[in-house]
Amino acid sequence: LLVPLGVSMVFVVLIRTIPELVQGIINGASLSNGTGLYGTTTGFAAGTTAVAISTGMAATSAGRLASEQLKDADLGGRAPGHPAGRAGWLAARTARNVGGAALRNVGDRLSGRILPHGTRFGQMAGDMDRIRQAKMDARGKSTEKANEPITPSLPPSGEPPE
Repeated sequence: LLVPLGVSMVFVVLIRTIPELVQGIINGASLSNGTGLYGTTTGFAAGTTAVAISTGMAATSAGRLASEQLKDADLGGRAPGHPAGRAGWLAARTARNVGGAALRNVGDRLSGRILPHGTRFGQMAGDMDRIRQAKMDARGKSTEKANEPITPSLPPSGEPPE
């Protein structure tokens, strides 16, 4: 997050000072104060910051979804038992979640199912958060169902069983 910010600040300084120095060397006087270039560079820096933040949102959502997928795998008996295996599984699932969300986002944009608001990474993060919430809701319902006491039921005719 800090690297794009630092690079943007270096660009601001360079883009503002170098043209003024070249103009001063050629003409002997500088007539521009560089505000046009400064505004462009500021816009670039703001865009870079927005992309960095939304990329972080997507990566965080992918990691959270991978954690929920690991819980599902634990309940199904498919999760790796060794801590290194679990860490590798989480890393692979996180990468898979980001790739899958990117493909779904492109498909949704091409088919017109997503309005053109926000960044792609922000939309991907929202998609993965919705999937994670659905998994949590499904698991909550299944654990509630598993915790219900078993009660005998009467046959449809209402007569007691023999």
